[in-house]
Amino acid sequence: MKNRSLTTVSCCFLLFFAISHSAVNFPYPQKKSYGNGTINVGDLNAASTTLKSKFTSFLSTHYEPGTCSGKPCARIKWDETDKTVSEGIGYGMLMMVYFSDASTSYQDNFDRLWAYYQNFPNERGLMRWKTQGFSSYIEPNAASDAEFDVATALVMAHYQFGSTSSKNYLDTAKALIAKIRQHEISSNNLHKPGDVWDEVRNPSYISPAAFEIFREVEGLSTSKAKWQSVITANYTLLKANQNSNGLFSDWCTDAGAASDNKGSTNSPSGYSYDAARVPWRVAWANAWYNHADAKTILTKVNTYLNNREPNNTGYADNSTFVGPFTNALSTSSNQTKMNTYWTKLMGFSGEAYYSKALQVITGLLATGNMPNLKALANDNCCTGGGTVQGNKIDKLESAENESIGDRNFARTWEPWYVFTDASSDNGTDGRGASTIKNEPYQNTVWNKTAEKCETITDYNVIIKDGSDWVAKIDRYEFKQGDYKWESYASIGLDAVNNGSSYDFKNCPGGFQYKYKGEKHNFKAQLRTVKDYAYHTMQIPTASTTWATVDVPTSELEQESWGVKVPFNLSQIDAFTWEVKDKLSAKTGSLAIKDFVCMGGTLPFPAEKPESKCDAGGGTSSSSVRSSSSRGSSSSAGSSSSGRSSSSNSASSSSSGDDTPVLLPQLVYSNALIPMQNAVNLQVTGNAAVQIFDLKGNAVRTLNFARGNYVVQIADLPKGLYLVKASSSSWKQTIAVPVR
Repeated sequence: MKNRSLTTVSCCFLLFFAISHSAVNFPYPQKKSYGNGTINVGDLNAASTTLKSKFTSFLSTHYEPGTCSGKPCARIKWDETDKTVSEGIGYGMLMMVYFSDASTSYQDNFDRLWAYYQNFPNERGLMRWKTQGFSSYIEPNAASDAEFDVATALVMAHYQFGSTSSKNYLDTAKALIAKIRQHEISSNNLHKPGDVWDEVRNPSYISPAAFEIFREVEGLSTSKAKWQSVITANYTLLKANQNSNGLFSDWCTDAGAASDNKGSTNSPSGYSYDAARVPWRVAWANAWYNHADAKTILTKVNTYLNNREPNNTGYADNSTFVGPFTNALSTSSNQTKMNTYWTKLMGFSGEAYYSKALQVITGLLATGNMPNLKALANDNCCTGGGTVQGNKIDKLESAENESIGDRNFARTWEPWYVFTDASSDNGTDGRGASTIKNEPYQNTVWNKTAEKCETITDYNVIIKDGSDWVAKIDRYEFKQGDYKWESYASIGLDAVNNGSSYDFKNCPGGFQYKYKGEKHNFKAQLRTVKDYAYHTMQIPTASTTWATVDVPTSELEQESWGVKVPFNLSQIDAFTWEVKDKLSAKTGSLAIKDFVCMGGTLPFPAEKPESKCDAGGGTSSSSVRSSSSRGSSSSAGSSSSGRSSSSNSASSSSSGDDTPVLLPQLVYSNALIPMQNAVNLQVTGNAAVQIFDLKGNAVRTLNFARGNYVVQIADLPKGLYLVKASSSSWKQTIAVPVR
């Protein structure tokens, strides 16, 4: 059992720690609304300022830099100031992640604390839970609450500071999580208090938010199932341990009965300095993951607090008890009461290590300053230009309000596209006959090889999948044709910025995305690879639900038959997600979302750059359309499909070569899209089109029934024209140049 001294630390040390002015991805204060039926304290600006002062006070009294085995490290001083406990390292690492702001990064402090943790390993590679200064340990074994917090902090550091090849926080976290799973989870899926100790349970060690993060990060189906079982088993334990007044015991049996730390129920411990942390950990899980079990538990805690003010909780008047109670009130909808508890919490000063640490760490959660950075990086809400926090490359969240043309672009303003072995035009390899279901549309693109614009049939890639907008091969059907290699269908995304490449060296942690559908290959296509042997990572399992894939650059390998080219993030021209199989009659689908650059930031243009093929800023792109071989392609389109004209579908009030071309495809929404000397009109019902010159003169009027049309205006004199389309429920006006 860890001793909780209540004495005040009287000795102060001069604070000396490295301050970095490098940028962080999620600067303090975040002040996020967690959702999930939660509230934060009121006046978040003032609350965040006050909390930052409590953090700096904690640093000045408890953070001590030094050296471990000749290397820089730092420790958190315990109640006995010459000693450190591993839980304090975990608290400190979480603080360094979340208090880093736009001018001051605490990454160096974080790294020093992690170095201290690593300096005192036992034979299982976990920190011995109690140490003396910088030189020796007192207790030989680990305490699992420390590992839960340290591993979570490492994951959050990956998203806050970014990983590099020499300092990869995510890989480090995965290694620690594997040790936790092996040594600190019992055979019945309950937490062990340590890597050796397994006689009793400590409810305050249970960290469902950490277990969820571990489930996501480890990612393998076996470990995902294991962590889900851990979450379920430990919630069951918490609910069994929660007594009639809604509170918990410091220690308990596997069945939840209160016990002492030796397992005896004859002298059980009640709600004291260990158990006090349970409401904080459960509120943390509710804020991040909306767990139903967390809400059930917190409802009972709030019932206990209903008629109790913060100076009369029935327990010691300090941050250890008031802080977690403040977190519990986040689900109460009682803003006034939460504010009252917050004021009381921030009023404490001069406390010992444990209470002072909990004052800061519970304060982070209460003010919205402890969000799940992994979720923010994957689901960044920001639109427009500039540096995108969280490094999100796609812009799927804006698809709802965009036309098909703009919808098919990423934040790079490069297009998503789909293609199959039928687009292969290498005479030696033959041509496949595979097909895809995606809706086609006419697109004008820049053919880099031929150095000219050409109109091709592209496919609508960004479509709805349930409630999600995704990049998707809606359905493919493999047919061998006379293609020599495995049939394939691919999603592609160029990365050349209309001829000027983006430099993905700003993604030192590699990439991440979510997928649903078939097993596939992720490829980063380098311009230095000339034989299509692109750097690839195989995703060997299909998934019927959204699965997260981490792509560290170390996992990208070339095909065995290719000429070996060193991988270089700065040389990426395109990305592809390829489904490939030697079965010629296979069908399936693949959807991608949340494509993220890891470990850095990428500057994206706020507006679509002018294309080589459309000075008017239309749907055309500069994507590279090239041939493919060995079942792999960097090209996007197939040759233009036959188009059937219909003189009965539209009528014109003027003469000239303006007969609209009716495209053979279904229409699901209204859109007016500029093309080269033409417009693409998509209407779900009757509509009219008017074309005006810049003097306001109507030079052409057309009427249309439901359908998808290419309306040529190349016969008009050169200049810029305004094209207005309208129906009973929709209208749109665009500018189109005639050259």
